[in-house]
Amino acid sequence: MISPILAHAYTGTNPRGWWMSEKLDGVRCIAQGGKLYTRTGNPIHAPIFFTKDLPHVILDGEIYGTVDNFDTVSGICRRKEPLDSDWEGLTYRVFDVVDATLPFEERQKQLRKVLPRSPYLKIVYQTKCKGKGHLKSTVKRIERKGGEGVMLRKSKSMYVFKRSRTLLKVKSFKDMDAYVVGHEIATKGKHKRKVGALLCEADGVQFRCGSGLTDAQRAEPPPIGSLITVKYFQMTKNKKPRFPTYVGMRAEQDM
Repeated sequence: MISPILAHAYTGTNPRGWWMSEKLDGVRCIAQGGKLYTRTGNPIHAPIFFTKDLPHVILDGEIYGTVDNFDTVSGICRRKEPLDSDWEGLTYRVFDVVDATLPFEERQKQLRKVLPRSPYLKIVYQTKCKGKGHLKSTVKRIERKGGEGVMLRKSKSMYVFKRSRTLLKVKSFKDMDAYVVGHEIATKGKHKRKVGALLCEADGVQFRCGSGLTDAQRAEPPPIGSLITVKYFQMTKNKKPRFPTYVGMRAEQDM
């Protein structure tokens, strides 16, 4: 099983000379041997038409739909019996080749050589950062159109199979994984008799998350025990996320 490189949060490092790419709100995915896997090694059951053009190298990327539809994409990736109609609207956005012997720039050259033309395989565009102002304006532009933020990769950095400070994520909101431990049913208002908030737990701390749920999700909420992603502004003194908003269920339900 491949343990992909994971990012740290950006804390003000001078980004000049680093490579910038859009942070995609999709399902992290390793492609190996013509098959797709989550970052924890679970198989993703995709139709043949989606995977038939995968090259014979190990790729790192994300299964992606559009901005703000992570929960839909995650649901598609969790299904053991794939529907062609679901996958026709998705792409595999590849940002790296998993090769611990080559620096980032050489891996990018290799990626451009091996990735064939396909409507379902796309290379994530990288651009050299000119400084903090360039980074700030890029993050604003991406977030303005509904995107997540920016990923920063250090020039000439190597691929490592752990969390690394050569890979940084830059965005206004933070996110976290949490388990659903209960459902709080609303007793009044427009959500009466539906889920008003999810009761969540992360690192032993429980909190409520009522924002971000659609009417359909309030009627059929993420089941108790499921792993979800929540975005938030900052942590309170009690280690609870401030203004938590539901993003979606994780594809990696075995974390």
